Amino acid sequence: MKKKFPLVSGRWLDLPPKITRILLMLGALGMILVMAGSLVGKQAGTIGIDKIIHCSAYALLGTTLVIGLPAKRAIVGLLGLALFSYLIELLQPLNARSRDFADVYANTAGVCIGGSLGLVLKMTFAWLWTELHEARLRRTLARYKTGEVILEEGQRI
Repeated sequence: MKKKFPLVSGRWLDLPPKITRILLMLGALGMILVMAGSLVGKQAGTIGIDKIIHCSAYALLGTTLVIGLPAKRAIVGLLGLALFSYLIELLQPLNARSRDFADVYANTAGVCIGGSLGLVLKMTFAWLWTELHEARLRRTLARYKTGEVILEEGQRI
């Protein structure tokens, strides 16, 4: 029976802790930058690709969160990111900016796109990690023919 590594381990879609910490720090920094940029008052008029920028920024943040968080917490992270974008949009009138619910739609689309992309990347990483481990095991696997002596009595192991 052939066992696959990711299916045997409990956290088969999770990255190593060092990479996870770096990604989550980058995600937190990104959220701070998004919040600071969104709440700055008296900005010039929006540019024509404003919604693409919103969608792209939240897609990047969503991808980072899904890759950095354990698989069981990724959905909660994405929901938190979507709620974060709604809260920012609600707070913008406090800083001489107007609410634009089209931004909220673009942010939500970005979160969905980023979550999907992050999941695809995690699954690709899990598959690649498994293949590399199995290749290493195949190189070190010793095969013996029927009746071949493996150890002799008194031999040091």
